[in-house]
Amino acid sequence: NAFGSKERLYELVVERYLKERGELMDAILTHGERGLDDVLAMFELMRTEVHGEFGRLGCLAANTATELGQTDTNASDLACFFQNAMASGFKQALSRADRSGEIDGTKVDDYANVLVALVFGMSAIVRSGVDLGDIDRHLDATTVVVEGWRLDC
Repeated sequence: NAFGSKERLYELVVERYLKERGELMDAILTHGERGLDDVLAMFELMRTEVHGEFGRLGCLAANTATELGQTDTNASDLACFFQNAMASGFKQALSRADRSGEIDGTKVDDYANVLVALVFGMSAIVRSGVDLGDIDRHLDATTVVVEGWRLDC
């Protein structure tokens, strides 16, 4: 086997996935310029992907963490890394929203943690096989919640 083992092949697949997803999250959340709208763009991207060819398979990182995190140290480490990277990206976008007066800056950390939970929760819902209408309703509700964080200017 050119990769050493099935486990090593899987690790390489996950590493590549994380690199590609990380670059996408980085482009939207870290290097975005729209604050709260950058956060919403991540969930709209999720909606687009769910409606795509492979979207119903869910997020590979979230699936790996959920299915293997309790029994596999590498999967547990992956889950921590992915959650921390995602939280960091959300915090950066939310900090921009704070600086522009869109949100209450004292809640940036809490909001980021809620968003990470929403991403992981949505991944489980997507993977569960419910119909797209149900998924869209959950994503619509996510938008309503995030929009509710906007301060009235």
